[in-house]
Amino acid sequence: MRGFSFDSFSLPLILLTAFAVLLQVQFNLFQDEYYTGLRIALSDIVIPFTGLAILYSLLRKKSHWPDWQLPYTYAWLAGLFSLLVLAALNTYYLYDVWSNWALMNKLPGFAVMVAYMALGGWIATNLCSEKVFQFTQTLCTFFFVILILQIYCMTLMIAYPPSTWFFIDLDLWFPLEGFMANRNAYALFTLISLCLLIGFDLSGKPLFPQRMTNIILFLLPFGLVDIGSRASFLALLILFVYLLFAYRKRTVRFLLPFLLGIIALTALYAHAPQKLGFVREQNHEIFQKASEIKTLKDTKEVRQDFTYQGDENRLSTLEEALIIFKDHELFGAGLGAALYHQKLEDGKYIALLDSTPLWLLIETGIAGLLIFSLFFLFCLHRLWLGRKDPLTFSIFLAFLCYGVMCVFHEMAYTRQIWFLLGMALCVPFIRKSPAR
Repeated sequence: MRGFSFDSFSLPLILLTAFAVLLQVQFNLFQDEYYTGLRIALSDIVIPFTGLAILYSLLRKKSHWPDWQLPYTYAWLAGLFSLLVLAALNTYYLYDVWSNWALMNKLPGFAVMVAYMALGGWIATNLCSEKVFQFTQTLCTFFFVILILQIYCMTLMIAYPPSTWFFIDLDLWFPLEGFMANRNAYALFTLISLCLLIGFDLSGKPLFPQRMTNIILFLLPFGLVDIGSRASFLALLILFVYLLFAYRKRTVRFLLPFLLGIIALTALYAHAPQKLGFVREQNHEIFQKASEIKTLKDTKEVRQDFTYQGDENRLSTLEEALIIFKDHELFGAGLGAALYHQKLEDGKYIALLDSTPLWLLIETGIAGLLIFSLFFLFCLHRLWLGRKDPLTFSIFLAFLCYGVMCVFHEMAYTRQIWFLLGMALCVPFIRKSPAR
């Protein structure tokens, strides 16, 4: 029997298309009052089988190992995982308990992220540049279709009260969120898709025709405001400031349709400010009482019953976390220690440390934060060196946005960024023809 070839029919493209979709569909398992749940993507289900198939092809020398541009990549990944294992052991050493959060989420979760990175590197190494382009195009196409669907649902609120929507009881609206199961994860992937759109265009190989690109840029403000992630607004501002500084006039053609979208959004909001709800938590709670909402007056009254608790919870967890840090500065209090202290002091789970640098600092200490930061900076530097390639340049821009989002949210375990990072770190070594 002939060996598998990436030139055979369109099977690889079909598989990549399916993976591009599965990568964007996430959901939570085992969620309850005291546990935020185990978030998985549909692509997680196929990762083990994909890994076995790739290992088989590598052992038979039918494909090539990832050609990492980052020196000592495997050593870095092994070191980071070992650091988390030591942090989990530190929790048991300090408190004589095992953290379920560490054992069920953090340790297996990081292993999954490494698998995504390795898969991205293997794909970039073994596929020709044209197929990498087609995969990126498919990834963005599916995302923008879902984003446009979300914007369409948002605008329905102008004409129809939520109680008239046939799918409210199925809870499809919140989160529709690109099937990402979390609005901040959705906001980050919005920025990643925008970076892919802009990066390929600036590199002279646009993903879509100019008219379609302009339409997407025009609609993006609607999607971003409806998502309501404030950290994404800051990341977007930094992205455009960098692009204006680095590319000046070439960036204006992206800004113009985007600014027109902001103007149109402002006019729409001025027309119906009460019906357009841009705070997602309040929308969710209102939709839970959809049967009570019949008129615009009902919408106002129901909305007054709810208050946003996110910032209050963040401040509460930050205060407790800093107390923990004072006693365990160098090596941290152990993986999952923040949640353990919340239950110990308050008798219940309050919230996660919603900042990647903060949870690393509290639970792995200054040493852990320093090591993770060095890995992040080395990756960013290598992406900068390979910026002449469209995908590498796009992920460089996305990595900047990712860094900003991480400061305000826990985004370290975002599958899409690890997968695309793996691709970008191997892109400069893509062969003109596929592997054997």
